[in-house]
Formats: sequence, C-alpha cells, structure tokens
Amino acid sequence: MTKLKAVVSSIEKSGPTVCVACKIPNGLKLQLQTTMPTIVDTPRGPEMKDFWVKGGREWNVRGPAYPVAPPAGYPKPPMIEGGYAVTRGIPKEFWDKWFEQNKNASYCQPHEGSEHGFIFAFADLDDTIAAAIEHEELLTGLEPLSTEVDAKGRLKDKRVPRPLSAGMSGVMPDDSNQGA
Repeated sequence: MTKLKAVVSSIEKSGPTVCVACKIPNGLKLQLQTTMPTIVDTPRGPEMKDFWVKGGREWNVRGPAYPVAPPAGYPKPPMIEGGYAVTRGIPKEFWDKWFEQNKNASYCQPHEGSEHGFIFAFADLDDTIAAAIEHEELLTGLEPLSTEVDAKGRLKDKRVPRPLSAGMSGVMPDDSNQGA
C-alpha cells in the first residue's frame, strides 16, 4: 500500500468533521498530494527529483455561484453566509492535511487585514457562519461587475476599463505604404 493510500484510508475512517466556508465562486475540489520521486534528465545527467502528485479521494467544497434558472435535476443551492458557501462534513484530519499543503496559496492567505482567506474551516457550524459574516466585505475579484454609475454615467466598478483619452482612438492608420 502506498503512503498516500494509507493516509487517505485512515482519514476516511476518522470521525470529526469541519464546516468549510468558501468564497471562490465555483468552489474547489480538495485532494491530498504526496511526493513521488522521478528521474529527470538534466544537463548534468539523470537526477532524482520529487514531484507532487494528487491522489486519493476528492472532496468537493461548494462556492457561492448558482445559476439564475437551474436546469431540472440541478443540486440545491448551497448554504450561503456573508458571501461564503458553507460545506459541512469534510473530515477534520483531511482538512488539516490539505490546508497544511496549501497554506501558501493566495486563496488560503488572509487578505486586506482580514483574519481568514477565501477558504477556511471551523469544527462548529455557528463559528463558521460567524466568521463568514464577519468577512462579508472581503472581495475575491471574481464577483460580477457592479452596475452602479456615477454622476457622469460611467460604471463605478474599478475593474471596468476606462475609455481612451479624448481625440484618441484605439486603432491608428498605417500611412507608410500610401503614395508609393
């Protein structure tokens, strides 16, 4: 039995679970990784390098995105609090190992002075909901564009491209071949 299979089988038998809050719109598939030594050709000849390989069971964490008109048979919408979708039943031991492997990912890092990133977990549902509500103002940059306009009729959302300066167009004619 490989090292990863042993870890995964022990996790699947574990009892305590966590509630994961995720603000990434489509959610994430969580899976553990293990190192696999591989021979790699280098300018100095073959060398052993460790590569991270995903394996074992995947756990789906839902995100807050949900279609306006879901098709027949589409899953029910997730529980959403503070812009975070809450997924219950993720094994705590799995979550702890996954978070340790991914703690440096931008979505796990706290942003803009917040205590948590775009994905975090607590053992208690009430604690998860309270933290999600506390971080409601945190933006991922993946939210839909705002349709609010200012006094000049321009969209207020900072992600909307600004028009070019007056008198300039985006396309410039190429006059180099004319009159030759």
